[in-house]
Amino acid sequence: MNIAKQLSKTLHLVYHSGSAVSILNRTITLAIGLISVPISLGYLTKNEYGFWMLAMSVVTIVNLLDSGFSPTLRNKITESIASGETAKYKKYIRINFTISLYISIFAILLLIPLSFLDWNHILNIQEQIPGRTVNLVLGICYLTPVINILFSVASNIYIARRNFKEYYLAGSICSIIGFVLFIITITLKLGLPAIVLAYSSGPVLAKIYLFLKLDSDSRPLFKNENRVENSDIIKILPTTLTFLLLTILDISLSTMPNVFIAKYFSMENITDFSITFRLVSIPLSFFVAIYPVFWPQFTEYWIKGEKGKIVEVLKRMMTLCSLIIIAYSILLLPFADKLVLIWTKGKVILSYPLITTLLVYLFLQVNVYWLSTFLNSISRVRFQVYILTVVLVSQVGIALLLKNMLGIYSLTISMCITLLFFGLLPYALIVRNIIAAPK
Repeated sequence: MNIAKQLSKTLHLVYHSGSAVSILNRTITLAIGLISVPISLGYLTKNEYGFWMLAMSVVTIVNLLDSGFSPTLRNKITESIASGETAKYKKYIRINFTISLYISIFAILLLIPLSFLDWNHILNIQEQIPGRTVNLVLGICYLTPVINILFSVASNIYIARRNFKEYYLAGSICSIIGFVLFIITITLKLGLPAIVLAYSSGPVLAKIYLFLKLDSDSRPLFKNENRVENSDIIKILPTTLTFLLLTILDISLSTMPNVFIAKYFSMENITDFSITFRLVSIPLSFFVAIYPVFWPQFTEYWIKGEKGKIVEVLKRMMTLCSLIIIAYSILLLPFADKLVLIWTKGKVILSYPLITTLLVYLFLQVNVYWLSTFLNSISRVRFQVYILTVVLVSQVGIALLLKNMLGIYSLTISMCITLLFFGLLPYALIVRNIIAAPK
């Protein structure tokens, strides 16, 4: 009875935090992602699909250009709303857009010299994928986050205001539009670059729409009285730089598996890993939808000194997510091999050691994300930089030591070991100490 009561309270917390609409949005995008796999593999070769996954991993480095400023300013905008400081609210919006504009211009100019590099050689693409196709796909994957950076101020405003309904509704509708365009490109057999462009169009359309919908008080305009002073930017640089380092490590950790597999194995192995990871991470897709919703909530609780509420939210959400992962694993494993064969039309054969280790990694990662979301919401990122540096270095080191003996499984085993001992446990100790210490 007590367990049922606690579960009811947790689900009530999720619903009233704004997570319900976020989960609905994630359900739509997840369904689109799952359906797109057999459709893509029905038209593309495993090598082409593997390269697409590799390209998306590699160009995530573009996010580094804005990674420090965006979360820092999101916290500042949230804090100014919580404290009712309208002048600061408008100032941080202007800073956000100005920085995003300059970064986007720089990123577009940077694309010119990057286009002259031999990416087939750099990425070890030995299969028959034309150089022009490689450059076009990389260019499209590169420009998608650049456009997202340009309009990131809209996301920060909607999240800070907790206007989740309109934010996620726009994302859902644009995802459906992108999926329709994806189906059209497949049907007309327009080639890999067109497919990637169509598939990536949803989030871009959503960001543009949300930016255009901002009211006059929030929409940053270039007027003389709205100029951003250098001193305003300098004030947020310390926090920005630490967020930047944290994002570099996050991106390195997410990119490393595909780069490692490309270097020491093959594009087909990337396809096997990506398909298995996508199947395993279905619950994570829903949790990722919830984390941003609780970010501003943690910030407000911290500003108001309500540490008890922070602890309550963390305990309930981490327990709920852990139970969901365990239940999902129990239900998935007996049928996973048949499911993958049907899903990929026989192109991918499931490896049980691979899926089992990835499920363990998912369990650990979900809990780390909750602790990290809290620390990010109060701009405590320095400790995370230390932790993730150790995780990344040890992850690569262990994988290299075991690769000749265990093959691709050396990667997933190292991911689990390092995230547990050098990730989750230190995170838990840091959060406990921060909560216990006087503010």
